[in-house]
Amino acid sequence: MIAAINRDLIRWDRIIDAEVNGNINLVRTIDVSDTGVVGLLRRDLIRPEVGVEILRFMVNDLLKQIRDIYGITINIEGNNA
Repeated sequence: MIAAINRDLIRWDRIIDAEVNGNINLVRTIDVSDTGVVGLLRRDLIRPEVGVEILRFMVNDLLKQIRDIYGITINIEGNNA
């Protein structure tokens, strides 16, 4: 997700291959590894377009929750909520 925001924030030289089984959701991380990685991380898998899709999903899900719980609709460009 950071690569989607600004590729220059990535410390490419410090990325290690990691695979950690775990369970996360939008509300909280249930399992946290020493690296902060849950799932599979490899340098070749870091692509801004993937981060954009994850961020889009998260924002739309949060907007949907706000609408469903509080009855408030927030319209933003590209919003699917």
